[in-house]
Amino acid sequence: MAKPDQTITVELIASFRGITNHAGHEVRSTDDKPAMDGENKIGGYAAIYNSRSQDLGGFVEVLKPGCFDRCLSEGQDVRCLFNHDSNHVLGRTAAGTCRIASDAKGLKYETDLADRQLDRDLRVSMKRGDVTGSSFAFTVAPDGDSWSMDASGLCIREINRVQFLYDVSPVTYPAYLATEAGVRAEQMRSAAKDNAAAAEKAKQMRAAEAERMRLRQRQVEAEIKA
Repeated sequence: MAKPDQTITVELIASFRGITNHAGHEVRSTDDKPAMDGENKIGGYAAIYNSRSQDLGGFVEVLKPGCFDRCLSEGQDVRCLFNHDSNHVLGRTAAGTCRIASDAKGLKYETDLADRQLDRDLRVSMKRGDVTGSSFAFTVAPDGDSWSMDASGLCIREINRVQFLYDVSPVTYPAYLATEAGVRAEQMRSAAKDNAAAAEKAKQMRAAEAERMRLRQRQVEAEIKA
């Protein structure tokens, strides 16, 4: 994570922008629990405005109101998937079976469930409380984000314009750390631990070799004296 004495550099931003998850798209989640509307509709908020995300691997993110306006005005064909799986299509805006809209809170969606096994299973899981979050897959428009650093040195990315909204999804794991950003951060921490362990092992080996050389030197000196 950037420290207070660092500045936001082009290289730093590029490294953060490289964190994606879903087929080259970015994926973000909320813990806003999707809900049933009767027996045949589900809905919730796929995105919440003006709310900081969890740590996404060195930075946090804030979605600004209006960031989805382009997607909505263009009438982009957005799917509603279960867990972002394209094999599990629940609805689609082009078919009229999924509807998305933006309000003061965030990006909300509503999907009509069909009479098929996937939808019946999801309905049961939601009633049981097994599916507790919503998510969306997207790409940011060129120059559609801005970066800053707060007093503690934390990098903040504000998303002002989304270029494409690919899907909204009720998800099993809503936390941001379930995305590759969190996995990558954990991999970096693991790699750091591995490097530290390797450095310690190398240090011990050098010390052992130095001790072996001292013992050998004493042995040679003893043989010379004899």
